[in-house]
Amino acid sequence: PGATFSAGINIGDKSLVFFKDYETPVSGGAKSASDSLVFYYKVEPVSSILPENGAQVNETRPSFDWSTLAGPITGSTLFQFQLDSYFDFRSPIIDESNLQAPGSIPSFDLSDNTVYYWRFKIYDGYYWSDFSNTFAFYVTTGSTDAEDNDTDMLPDNFVLEQNYPNPYNSMTRISYSLPERADVKLTVFNLLGQEVKTLVDASKPAGRYSVHWDGTDYEGHDVASGFYFYHLTAGDFRDSKKMILLK
Repeated sequence: PGATFSAGINIGDKSLVFFKDYETPVSGGAKSASDSLVFYYKVEPVSSILPENGAQVNETRPSFDWSTLAGPITGSTLFQFQLDSYFDFRSPIIDESNLQAPGSIPSFDLSDNTVYYWRFKIYDGYYWSDFSNTFAFYVTTGSTDAEDNDTDMLPDNFVLEQNYPNPYNSMTRISYSLPERADVKLTVFNLLGQEVKTLVDASKPAGRYSVHWDGTDYEGHDVASGFYFYHLTAGDFRDSKKMILLK
């Protein structure tokens, strides 16, 4: 019981392997076999994609490449690519099918200071695969802590919105509204009440604002998965909400 054994053989990628173990009694006699056991062996590629998941991209026309995740590509291989600013791809900005190479999508312009999500699927000549994992990146051509501000329609009340997406795995957007100028402080805390990162600490005129958090602390280190709170102070207004980071 608890013994391990190395067979010293090569197993092909994406292989379903069946095996048994046999026990020979110390006193001799017939061997006894275990039930058939099975495992699936798959090599996960250790390589990069473009844009990398959670990356900050400083251009509005990024390049895409997922060839390292696509596996063998033949003359029959096709790809479908989707891009959206919504995590659930409710209204894709780009939805291109029958692409003949990873990343061979039309050139397009993206909005600054915006989180985007992308995914792909593969046709191997016989069947379409399921969609890949969803990857996210943040377009920012200016400061990494840039805020969006909409003052065209001034709000009537102080409001702290629920972050979106929530749960999230790389980048989330927190929005708030100010009906008048106020000293604003927006801070993320963990469940122990420890300060993780302050996202905004400045005087702001009336308007609607959005700021993004990439799941890092003051030193730029990725924080652990779990529940977090974000707290807004704006003049005499106070409000907090909970968000979930999944990695």
